[in-house]
Amino acid sequence: MKKTIILLLTSICFFSCVEDEGNYDYTSLNEITIEGIEPSYNVLNKVDTIKISPIIKGSILEENLDNYEFQWHIHEGITDHKHTIIGNTKDLVYNVDLGIGDYTLYFTVKDKTTGLETTAYSSIKTSTAISKGYLLLGDDMEKGVMGLDMIVMPAGRDTTVAKNIYDNSETQFKGADKILYQGPRGGMVEKETLWMCTDDGSFRLSHHDGDLSIISEVNDYHLIETEFDHKKLRIKDIFPHPTNYYNIIWNCSYMYRGYMTEDMILVSATSTTDYHTTPCNRKSNTATELFNFYPYVFYGAPNRNSSLNIFVIYNTDENCFMKTVWNLTKATHSVEIATDKTTDPFPWRQGDTGRTIVWGGNSFDSSGHSYALMKDNEGKYYLYKFIAGGSYGYQFTKVGCYEIDLSVASNFANASNYMIASTGSILLYACGTKLCMYNFVHKMYKEYDMGADITCLKHDFVPKASRTEFFIATYSETEKGVVRKVDIGTNPNVLEIIERPNEIWNTDLRVKDIEFKTN
Repeated sequence: MKKTIILLLTSICFFSCVEDEGNYDYTSLNEITIEGIEPSYNVLNKVDTIKISPIIKGSILEENLDNYEFQWHIHEGITDHKHTIIGNTKDLVYNVDLGIGDYTLYFTVKDKTTGLETTAYSSIKTSTAISKGYLLLGDDMEKGVMGLDMIVMPAGRDTTVAKNIYDNSETQFKGADKILYQGPRGGMVEKETLWMCTDDGSFRLSHHDGDLSIISEVNDYHLIETEFDHKKLRIKDIFPHPTNYYNIIWNCSYMYRGYMTEDMILVSATSTTDYHTTPCNRKSNTATELFNFYPYVFYGAPNRNSSLNIFVIYNTDENCFMKTVWNLTKATHSVEIATDKTTDPFPWRQGDTGRTIVWGGNSFDSSGHSYALMKDNEGKYYLYKFIAGGSYGYQFTKVGCYEIDLSVASNFANASNYMIASTGSILLYACGTKLCMYNFVHKMYKEYDMGADITCLKHDFVPKASRTEFFIATYSETEKGVVRKVDIGTNPNVLEIIERPNEIWNTDLRVKDIEFKTN
């Protein structure tokens, strides 16, 4: 959890007096000694708190502090000093919020009787803690604005939460949606982008210097320029997401990258330029109209996705699943409906079934299965399991269709925040404070009361290719936000969540999204 720097006492002494320039009487002045300030401090910006309790002694006033005034301030720069006052009491408690660099800390004690001042100083060196860890995007319910925190993982130290790593005090963005980090790409920093998506827009952030600031809003970034009619751009997702392939973290598609906006899906080669002109949510290369789609892209999530450009999307205008036409490297910016067979567990065309999509997810199991939760006109639910393109092969394989037993899966009609387990046939969902587990093959059910509303469920596959670890984020008015990492049990006959007592973090946010950042 949050760490506080513990300061060891040393002595820095300064004296003030008046010289005797002759045989005259003179009055002794109160000589002030300051102890307890280290010569230097190395701190993590926006994580550490500097606490200093100096000892003040006077040659006349001794330890009587009533006649003193105090000031702590920081100088930044060498030639053009920036003077920032951070305290006016004897003791300093300062939550470090500076840029990355070198600073000088001054502590001044003023004798109110004589007006003489004594000053001690120390150096501060700040470094970033936000290069590695978990970004937490959510809403600050008390302030009514979006917030961005981070579970930071500094080398050689415990994890802790860095709060407000993006300063939203001026922009006042509202409505947290997604935080999208496109992952490391060796030697190509410009491809390693970070996007913050809110109801007010989608913004690319700088992130390499430890101070997050807006580079551009997506409409001003010239990332997407097309002649097709579309709404004002708001990024809803970037795919494929970073993954872990044989303990190597791959970025958000090393060669090809897809962007989803509210009404367009676009893919192009990132090896040349990250620039997009032609949407692929069309039924042919010559089509001038775009169809509406469910905001999710199905693909083989756990596989090496450096050149992934084969996937499935769901056409909500015609209620059907549509796949890429061979692949998008051939400038084939359109999709089509695959062939249905009478022996298939479900059809790609959903018109005759009366079912519509409720939720979509990609599993991190070794086969790269995808799932679509469907609901029919009678209120029945079905879970489709299929392979959406695979890793290297152009395959779209239907695996199974499972009706949700509503007599077993408690409160399923009121479910939210779904997640598919990567260890077996288990669908997790939230219902208020309840974390619900439903085995859709054996029709088993178990629930855990988390004590607060569940706001986010998210796999933690990327750092070490774990198929058991995931996050549960909750929120209540009393505790605010709590993020827990837990494990799902691997015994196929038992529904079990295994707690990790040392991996619980507090935030002020109602967490909406969690994303691992590595650089």
